[in-house]
Amino acid sequence: VTWTGTTPKLSLTGSISMVYTSENSGVISIAMPDKTYTENIVPLYSPDNNCPQVNGAEKLDITGLWFLPDQSGFGSTVLATDTAETTIFYHYDDVGLPVWAIGNRGFSESSTTMKQASNGFCPDCEFSTINLTDIGSINNQYNDESTGDVSSDLQLLSPLSGHWISNGESLKLNKNFGCNINQ
Repeated sequence: VTWTGTTPKLSLTGSISMVYTSENSGVISIAMPDKTYTENIVPLYSPDNNCPQVNGAEKLDITGLWFLPDQSGFGSTVLATDTAETTIFYHYDDVGLPVWAIGNRGFSESSTTMKQASNGFCPDCEFSTINLTDIGSINNQYNDESTGDVSSDLQLLSPLSGHWISNGESLKLNKNFGCNINQ
């Protein structure tokens, strides 16, 4: 997927398949035109987590895939526990190539400091340690379990380039994961 400046443009470069071998493990296979790679996977999130208390009052199940319906083509994965929120934000650089940033915040903080990853997992590379560098912030606000508002201001670092600014109403794409609300 690349970005034209207003909409995403799809081009097929390979495929990914996931097979779950148990409730807590599986295998991901990445097939590219010249090679196939396989890795074991485990979940990052447990439905046994307690839901976070959002807006100082109500416990909400906000873990999921979020996007801005008025600005489709990018969005985020939110993983929330009772004490913290991790956001993985998917967007594009200034030439339209897909990139992502990751950040974590406690619920007492108003915004998430986002980090650009360099090195780390690559299906066609030698192992290297992940380097994370601050590139800006995202502010997720939740009205309920499926609607909210998000604003982002991210300045990509070399070798990437671009400045991503977005804000608007956000919607959750998936059903609730089932964190514990009655705690």
